[in-house]
Amino acid sequence: MLIGARADESLTRSEAAAGSGVPERYIAFFEGDQKSDVTADVFARNKLAEYCRFLRFDPEAMVAAYRNERQSLPSIPVEFSPRLRRHPLTHIPTAKLLVTPNVIRTSLIALAIFGVGLFFAAKTYRMVAPPMLTLASPQDGLVIHDKMLTVEGRTEREVQLMVNGKLITIDSSGNFTDQMDLRDGLNVITVTAARRHGKSTELTRRVVVDPRDRPTATLNGTSER
Repeated sequence: MLIGARADESLTRSEAAAGSGVPERYIAFFEGDQKSDVTADVFARNKLAEYCRFLRFDPEAMVAAYRNERQSLPSIPVEFSPRLRRHPLTHIPTAKLLVTPNVIRTSLIALAIFGVGLFFAAKTYRMVAPPMLTLASPQDGLVIHDKMLTVEGRTEREVQLMVNGKLITIDSSGNFTDQMDLRDGLNVITVTAARRHGKSTELTRRVVVDPRDRPTATLNGTSER
């Protein structure tokens, strides 16, 4: 069986010895050469395991078969059982393990294509995704006595920002602020950030102006509650 495996690889004994690191006399012994000066000892079993790994056989099963057959037939050279199968590892030529300029070039081209695709995917997502919008003031459900209110928050610089239909200027960092007059009672404040060719984000705040306890002017210029 080992002879056939070596023949499948088109190797002579000397070539198999050079490739596996197992001395040629051991290979001859394993292949049934009666003239080999090798004794069936533990060292021989270790060399057999190395040689089996080289030929892609299961070394543990081969060594076990070798031990059993040597014990039962000590004077007959070992011809291993055909039931044993080759180790499942696939033999890979050494040349294919080398990193060649073509492999490097192909890898760089693939990385470049992937990077360009990722860039355009991110660009497209930013164009169609709803823009970021946060409001620092006012809080929803706020109750105040004054009719003047400050609306402030942050969004993206490329969007169009509206507060109750009024166009608001955004600074270079995406921050915005606006002063608006309210009426007594419930006021609904709608802030909308919209992309030119995409979706929009809308936030709503409800603010109640309570006129009670509001300071009022008197004739002598003082105020009273």
